Amino acid sequence: MKKVKDKSVKNMCVSPALPFRNGTKYRAYSPTAATQARHAVKKGGETIRGAARKHGLPEATLRKQVNAKVRTKNMRVGPAPPFKNGTKYRAYPPTAATQAYRAVKEGGETIRGAARKYGLPEATLRVRVNGKVRPEVTKSGRKPMLSTAQETRLVEHLKTMADCGYEIGTRDVKSSAIVLAASLGKRDRNHALSWQWIKGFMRRWPDLELGKPFCAKSQLASATSEKNVLSYFASLESLLSKNNLTNAPERIYSVDEKSAKISASAETESQTVTIIGCGNALGQQIPPYFVFPGRRMRQELLRGGLPGTSGSVSESGWSDLEIYKDYLANHFLRYATEHTDDQPVLLLFDGRRAHISSVPLSDWAKRHNILMFLRPAYTSYVLQTDDLHDLGPFGPFEKMYNQNCRKRMATSSSSVLEKNRVCEVASKVYAKALSPSRLQGSFKKLGIYTSE
Repeated sequence: MKKVKDKSVKNMCVSPALPFRNGTKYRAYSPTAATQARHAVKKGGETIRGAARKHGLPEATLRKQVNAKVRTKNMRVGPAPPFKNGTKYRAYPPTAATQAYRAVKEGGETIRGAARKYGLPEATLRVRVNGKVRPEVTKSGRKPMLSTAQETRLVEHLKTMADCGYEIGTRDVKSSAIVLAASLGKRDRNHALSWQWIKGFMRRWPDLELGKPFCAKSQLASATSEKNVLSYFASLESLLSKNNLTNAPERIYSVDEKSAKISASAETESQTVTIIGCGNALGQQIPPYFVFPGRRMRQELLRGGLPGTSGSVSESGWSDLEIYKDYLANHFLRYATEHTDDQPVLLLFDGRRAHISSVPLSDWAKRHNILMFLRPAYTSYVLQTDDLHDLGPFGPFEKMYNQNCRKRMATSSSSVLEKNRVCEVASKVYAKALSPSRLQGSFKKLGIYTSE
């Protein structure tokens, strides 16, 4: 039998290696040999072949480590948390990818050179340079629904609501986020967000404090706390002063909406019509705007309305983000006081309505010289109003509207208020409910502006 010459080098077996079951040996070199050999190449200037022979390890093994194709212990610039099985993943600091990306884009370094310099895999840097992954991404998996800048804007909006006394809960976060995502075309408006998304969002923004908005005691305590009241009026005063609105009641408006039920009988299903009303601190009212249920707007629905009355339709008869954009662009701006970049108008609104209190509508309004700001939270519970059940511009509208409907039905044979008659009935009540004295009184009770 022909003998096979042992080609192994004697000095390569620096330390004993555990034999496999078939008797062969694997990695028959000391654990420190690879590190010493790599340092000899990197710092000592030795060749890969010479260092491999000197320290007794395969040339291919050393070549892979020198070329950063194999991660070794001292290549880990920062600590990496171990997995359950003891392995480590992403053994480089979170800033390494961003620094390497800038070195390639701004410094002109090669992808391979920057990857070696900052101690991260070449493929990791390559996908960022090619635009497949954002440079700041530090976690694998599906990217967040909103970008960092968009989430920052959302958090600023939620914190502003909290500073004004509104209790922010998980439902507020989800509703505000879905409105923003739908406006950006990233999610369907009817596709609700999951609790898993909420958990991830709160991990990214741990400084956002959530309360219990559906607890009446918690709401009242938050709305009446000295801290929130002082914070609200300090923010409002700063906004008025900054935009030259302190002595301009004609440019301070308050908007709100009310819903009216129609066709409420045993034979027919009830429908909802929404009326959007607005007025300023000087006592000037904006004509009403109606939202009817349906898919096509008909002018006969506005028959009997006040001069300047307009409207739109939605499937449910409720308002939404697009309805309010149409209201502001084609109705409010037509009748509001003239405004410019230096002299915008202020529009106060109820923060409990997610489609009004939203980032997209606020940003859109700002581009059209409309500053949107919250009304004080739950002020009707705090200020003990007598004839105004709501401190918005509508005041006693709902009570007066219901009384007028009952009188009209009592004098007619029909027990149902038809959709074509809603505008006529509501417009008569609107003119009385939003009279100059009532509008001025609502702003006075809010503590926002006192007419002389």
